[in-house]
Amino acid sequence: IGAMSYIWQFGNGLSSNGANPSTTFVNDSLVDQNFDITLIVENQYGCTDTAQQSVLVHPAPHMEFEVTQIANCVPFEVDFENLSEGAESYQWTFGDGATSNSGDDEVSHVYENITAQSLTFPVTLSGVNSFGCSDSVTNTVDILPPVIALFYGDSVDCSPMEAVITNASTGAATYNWYLNDEWLSDQNNPTFELVNNTPEDLDYNVKLVAQSFLGCTDSLSKTFTVLASPQAEFDVAPEFQTFPDATVDITNNSAGDNVNYLWEFGDGVTSQEEDDGTMDVLLSL
Repeated sequence: IGAMSYIWQFGNGLSSNGANPSTTFVNDSLVDQNFDITLIVENQYGCTDTAQQSVLVHPAPHMEFEVTQIANCVPFEVDFENLSEGAESYQWTFGDGATSNSGDDEVSHVYENITAQSLTFPVTLSGVNSFGCSDSVTNTVDILPPVIALFYGDSVDCSPMEAVITNASTGAATYNWYLNDEWLSDQNNPTFELVNNTPEDLDYNVKLVAQSFLGCTDSLSKTFTVLASPQAEFDVAPEFQTFPDATVDITNNSAGDNVNYLWEFGDGVTSQEEDDGTMDVLLSL
């Protein structure tokens, strides 16, 4: 009352000559901190007076976390290391709609990306201490677009089998094909021949590894079955006949399962029996 000039010392390194000033008190520690405010007033006669008062400022929690890996391919499990101090409750917001109240030192979250573009998610960790004071910090993680390996082709045929591949992969820039774990081709839609010289059906494993420009990969394996080729063979006994004998015995020695037969005897007669047995040969003069 009656003052003409004012000198404020706020105890935080700041001062003011205003009649009704304002200032901000910052407590960066983890304990309560007092700030001593001093007001010196002077009237028109040069008389002075001094008043002091303390302000108690509670600490805010110090929120901090690190991301072990900020970018990767989907599905991407991100590990967050909580380095915060002074908080009693926590709130994680992962940027994809998911949240967590975990106060553990390590928190994990799995990100997905079903788009064709890289996605950036802001991750925020908020904390509140016993005084109701709060703090928050935000970092980002990048989730790369997915690669989906996919191909089609007739997978069962006779030997030699021409495997014509239709590559339907998405998100990939390069392709590597493997046949029974051996590298085969880097073409987009390769064609290759599969042979089976055995009496049994033979399986080949065809594998595609697709990779994007960003290094994300996916793979797909399929089995191609080459059917066994039948081996046609028969014996005739006797191989020579002298008229009037006209009978020969035919023995089918062919190899193969589920085989259909067609006999042609050279005189217009045919048969589809597996073993035609005995045949009479007719000689016309």
